[in-house]
Amino acid sequence: MWNKILSKARSMTPTKVRKTFTIIIGFTLLIFGIILIFTPGPAIVVIPLALFVLSSEFAWARYWIRSIKHHVTKINGDLGKYFPEDADDAEKK
Repeated sequence: MWNKILSKARSMTPTKVRKTFTIIIGFTLLIFGIILIFTPGPAIVVIPLALFVLSSEFAWARYWIRSIKHHVTKINGDLGKYFPEDADDAEKK
């Protein structure tokens, strides 16, 4: 059994190895992030990180990264209306 696994691993090119590790790490982070939604933890950080890792291999992950960027930019712009950067200068006048 181990001989089969080792011979297959030897026949894999570095590109295939990189893709395999990227997929394994990305999905592990994604599952961990989903678990963190229901338990106390930084799911809001882990899930985008997992999507960022997976976006190098999958188009659906790139779509979600673009969607997250769009929403964060929109929220940031909306907050800028209520919290201007030069709030200290406005108080001085």
